[in-house]
Amino acid sequence: MQRLDTALQNKSAPASRGLQLFYLCKEQTESPLWHSAAQIPSSFHGKHGILMLHVWMVNKRLQQLPENSFRNEVQEVLFDTLWADTSARIRAKGVAEISVTARLKDVQCWSPP
Repeated sequence: MQRLDTALQNKSAPASRGLQLFYLCKEQTESPLWHSAAQIPSSFHGKHGILMLHVWMVNKRLQQLPENSFRNEVQEVLFDTLWADTSARIRAKGVAEISVTARLKDVQCWSPP
């Protein structure tokens, strides 16, 4: 949480801050703690679940800040980056380009709101 608070307090533009928050969340998908101690598979679904958990927690923390255009832009960049990254990971699995949008919608359906 210290790194999250530091990222929220820095004076960068909202887009930079949103990207920084996303990459802090994504870092967690590679942590051996989740895959060994928590026994979460190191698969697309397992890593996506870890990523969604962390994005959800960051979003909940953002919602504690006063609502304004700055906070809203940070959240928008966070989620836009999440779905762009998810699309890239779907493509990396060899899914045909024509099916990427459909697969992304599938992933969004089983991801928490």
